Amino acid sequence: MEKHICDYGCGQEGIYQLKCGKWCCSQFVSKCPEMRRKNSSGVKNSLLKGTRKPSFGMLGKIPWNKGKKLEECFSEERVKEIKLKLKNGGSKGASYWKNLSEDKKSEFRRHRSEEMKKRYASGWESTAGRCKKYKFESKTGYTCLVDGTWELKFANLLDKSNYKWERNIKRFPYINENLKNSTYTPDFYISDLDLYVEIKGYETEKDRCKWRDFPHKLIVLKKEEYKLFDLENLEIILTKGKVFNKY
Repeated sequence: MEKHICDYGCGQEGIYQLKCGKWCCSQFVSKCPEMRRKNSSGVKNSLLKGTRKPSFGMLGKIPWNKGKKLEECFSEERVKEIKLKLKNGGSKGASYWKNLSEDKKSEFRRHRSEEMKKRYASGWESTAGRCKKYKFESKTGYTCLVDGTWELKFANLLDKSNYKWERNIKRFPYINENLKNSTYTPDFYISDLDLYVEIKGYETEKDRCKWRDFPHKLIVLKKEEYKLFDLENLEIILTKGKVFNKY
């Protein structure tokens, strides 16, 4: 049986003869690798040159209600309903919470608190402000997540030392600045020194409450200590930082 080459340029064997008489490597021309490449590059080039507008979504299209007032788009009854919701902050927003009874609010807070405790118990860690999470892999095979480049640098420093350490996930209770019960999680624990370490860029009243009530030895390293972050200065770092409950 005579073999045919795909007439659409891919170089593969033509196994289907189309109605036009040409041979193709696939039942459909659009499935041919060469045609797929040509079609793809053609669309991309036309989009870049601005000669073709994308057909997906609303990109490149004019919204039907652009420049129109509410009264031009909806009935009078619907307009009143929308304006009332906007005035009250939305049906599921501020007005919804404001109209809840105190018992409902207490139940909601209790439920959310229990859910958060379960998440923390499973090992979940919240983000530290705008800091990016980094995955740290120790030379011993130990892995953990750290917050920001300062913690990442300190973790690398500890990993190069002979100290036994770990990323701390234990939570300790304290009374916050609003005289309410809360929990605090220091960043690292050095078991050889029985020492907890907190990497801190700035200090707030809430932080002072955490450190004041902390039941173990804790050292807080700030910007001044960060400048000394290297292996030679490790001992200086761990003794120069501000220590709480040292004795």
